[in-house]
Amino acid sequence: MSKLLSPPENGYAIVGDIHGRADLLLRATELIDPATTRFVVQDMLDKGPEVRKSLQIAQDIGAIALADNHGWVCANALSYPEHGERLWLDGWYRHYEDSTLESFSIPRSGHAVRDAQRLREQLENDGLWSLIFETTPYLEPTGDDFIAVHGGLLPGVPWDTQKVRLDVTAYSGQRWQYAPEQIFDDGHLLSMSASISPGVTSKRVITGHSHCWLGVAERMTDTGRRIRLASRLWHGDPLFIYLTKSQEIITIEQ
Repeated sequence: MSKLLSPPENGYAIVGDIHGRADLLLRATELIDPATTRFVVQDMLDKGPEVRKSLQIAQDIGAIALADNHGWVCANALSYPEHGERLWLDGWYRHYEDSTLESFSIPRSGHAVRDAQRLREQLENDGLWSLIFETTPYLEPTGDDFIAVHGGLLPGVPWDTQKVRLDVTAYSGQRWQYAPEQIFDDGHLLSMSASISPGVTSKRVITGHSHCWLGVAERMTDTGRRIRLASRLWHGDPLFIYLTKSQEIITIEQ
C-alpha cells in the first residue's frame, strides 16, 4: 500500500492525529529527519488552526497520508454533486468542518455547496487534493511486521479478509457508500483496545483516532504489538509518534 519505491533507511514515523497543529508537525520534522524516515500522517483536518500549513508540510516532506475519518468525510463532501451523496456534504458542513475553511481564508457563507467548491478549488490550486482524496486505507509495507490503520482492526476477522474489503471500498465506486469501520470506528472500541483479537494478525497494529489520555507507557501494550497514538491536542496533550525501526514512542510536547 505504500507509494515508496524503496524502503526508507530509518523506517517510518507514524504520527498521531494532527488536527491542524502545523507547529507540532514541523517540530517533529526537525527532530526526525524526513530524508531518511518516511512520515505517515493522519487526521490533518479540522479542530486546529493551521490545517493548510499542516497539509503543506506533509506534502513538502513526501508523507504518506493514511485514510482517516475526517479526510474521508471531507473528500466525499467536496466531491458532491459528482456522486450524488448529499449526506456526506451535510455531515461535513454541520458536524466535521471546524477551522478547515478558515485556515484557507474561506469565510463560512452558510451555503455548503458553494463553500465546499471553493475549498476544493483551493486544495487543487495548492496541489494538496491528493493528501485528502488519494489516501491509503492502511499501510503494510512488504517485508515489515506492522500494520498502520486509523481506527483499528475488526476483532475476530483475519487481517487478510479485512484488507481486501478496505481495498475495494477505498479504490472503487463503493467509496461513496461506505464508512469503513477500520477508519471510522465510531464506537471508539477498535482503536481503544489494548490488545489484538486472537486470529486477526501476528503483526504490530498502530492506530490513531480515539483521543486517548493515556500516558506513554500505557500506549504500547500486548507485548509491544499494540500501539495507540491519538491524543487530545486541544487539551494540551503532546503529539505522539511511533518509530517503526526502533519500536519506540516519542512525544512532541506543547
